[in-house]
Amino acid sequence: MIIIFSHIFLRETVTVGNDYLRAAMFMIIAFVFAMLSESNEKAQEILKESEKKYKDLVEKMTDVIYTLDTEGRVTSINRAVKTILGREPEEVIGRNFAAWVHQEKLPRIIEVFEQVLSGNNITTETIMIDRDGQEHQVEFSSTPIIKENKVLGTQGIIRDITERKRAEKERARLATAVSHAAEAIMITEPDGSITYVNPAFEDLSGYKREEVLGKKSEILKFSRSDGGSCNDIWSLPARGEVWRGQLTLTGLDDFPYELRVTISPIRDDSGEIVSFVTMMRDVSPEIALERMVHQKQKMEAIGTLAGGIAHDFNNVLGLILGYIELAHDKVDTDGIGAWNCLGHAFEACSRAKDLIRQIITFSRDMEVERIPVNLDKQIKEAVKFIKATFPQTIDIRQNIEVKSAITIADPTQIHQMLINLCTNAAQAMENGKGGIEIGLEEVLIDSSDSQRYNNIKPGNYLRLNVSDTGQGIDPSIINCIFDPYFTTREKGKGSGLGLAVVHGIVTNYGGAIAVNSLPGKGAKFSIFLPKTDTEDEKEGIDVQSILTGNERILFIDDEEGLLNIARNALGNLGYEVITASSGAEALAYLQSRANGIDIVIADQIMPQMTGSELAVDLMKIRPEIPVIICTGFSEMITPERARDLGIREILYKPVSMRELARVIRSVLDKN
Repeated sequence: MIIIFSHIFLRETVTVGNDYLRAAMFMIIAFVFAMLSESNEKAQEILKESEKKYKDLVEKMTDVIYTLDTEGRVTSINRAVKTILGREPEEVIGRNFAAWVHQEKLPRIIEVFEQVLSGNNITTETIMIDRDGQEHQVEFSSTPIIKENKVLGTQGIIRDITERKRAEKERARLATAVSHAAEAIMITEPDGSITYVNPAFEDLSGYKREEVLGKKSEILKFSRSDGGSCNDIWSLPARGEVWRGQLTLTGLDDFPYELRVTISPIRDDSGEIVSFVTMMRDVSPEIALERMVHQKQKMEAIGTLAGGIAHDFNNVLGLILGYIELAHDKVDTDGIGAWNCLGHAFEACSRAKDLIRQIITFSRDMEVERIPVNLDKQIKEAVKFIKATFPQTIDIRQNIEVKSAITIADPTQIHQMLINLCTNAAQAMENGKGGIEIGLEEVLIDSSDSQRYNNIKPGNYLRLNVSDTGQGIDPSIINCIFDPYFTTREKGKGSGLGLAVVHGIVTNYGGAIAVNSLPGKGAKFSIFLPKTDTEDEKEGIDVQSILTGNERILFIDDEEGLLNIARNALGNLGYEVITASSGAEALAYLQSRANGIDIVIADQIMPQMTGSELAVDLMKIRPEIPVIICTGFSEMITPERARDLGIREILYKPVSMRELARVIRSVLDKN
């Protein structure tokens, strides 16, 4: 256009004949041509510079930029290929791209390549193999190269996502681990809103995930054994520190769970605290075991004390009881005042005897007579007694939900346990007003329940529940209520042995005891006793009169007073009584008159020789001679050991003359 324009312009100027103007025009045209030439060179330089920058940019990219021809051969590729394949671009260009694709992934890549040649844009993932045989997971993006409506090949980007996949796998593994963790995990926002809980949290708290997400953590019933506020524990995590401690969580089932808790802050990349993760581990079984061991240690300590004093104390009681019985028989019923006083004194001694038995029961694993006991019947008998002795303002109710309620136990101990529990419940009533419900149901204890209840054996159990509407139990003392001599009553108004005795009885039967209580909402004691299908115990015969006889008795005891009572009391029943104050004296007598003794009654704890040792020596002289052992307390002689030694009966001091006479008659008649 410029040449044509110049030609026309020059022609016109020639026509005009203006030489000056023509010269000027030549100068202008020359200037324009010069400018155009310079502009073209600059454009070429800019284009080259742009191409260089683009090439440098491609070469510096961490992602692989490539082009392929229609056969799949690499026509261009940047140096980033070395980070994936470990090869220089020169080693790759001209070769088929499929050479570095994992064989298992190759069919899919060929399919993708054909789809791209058909005009599609596709992004997929595959695995490529480097020079050393290492696998690289890559994201593979490809688009067709089209020119004049013809596909000349493909181009795209390859991105190494090995680390990303590894991180995703780790996150997935972490999420799975958190989901399957035995510890309960809760994540909260700084304002306390719950954003995540795992399944273990649901199992522990009883709340479903959807019930707590978005709610404040205050909906959970946490408490501290020291009585402090649970809100105080968040101050450490809020400052970026970790809080560790023990809390009690009351679940929706109202069961308290002892938890070891860790609360840790979670920070973002800038270091700002964005949330908190709370990990809770149920340590109720461990805590229960610790308490059980602690309780057992206490029992052993008090048991040592009980064992040390029981023998001497029972001897004293035996003297008192014996002399009371002797005096009672000598006092004429016309002297009604003295008669009644002796009766009351006898009852007081019997109570003292029961007290010693209680101490021994909960402090030592003492053998008792165990027979099939119907708990239903025991409850009904206990309720009759309770209603007759408790204030009328206390409502006593029964809730029996079982057809067969048989357990192996001592009927007297079961009765004692019921009375103790109900007495404890009555004492918790304000102004002596309220209600007590005694329930009985059959439950199945599985392995998970076993840990909750003192590690009792899984199986069928009878659960005896004693609930009251009293003041409840303060959480700070609930772990002490089974301790011996622990009481919340005024001094002189409670021995502190009631619940300790119950604990001892239940434990000896292979059962467990649990308590659930909140201040002001009453208390519920649950007793678990193993259920049996054995038939109920039979009614015994109540012998009112003292049985007599005329046989010769060798009575051995190191307490002179008891020897005197035996001579008088048994002599009054028609027996001839020979006494000895030691085992050696008894042996000497029997050796000289081997056939002159019909039965031997010996104290177990004596100096130099125990009653059981004496029995063995006596039976060497006369194998058939019946021996009865009396003991205040001894772990050395048990019913099983006594039977093995040939001892016929064991009597626990203090023994009333009525009981002693019954056993003597029974042994002699059997013999």
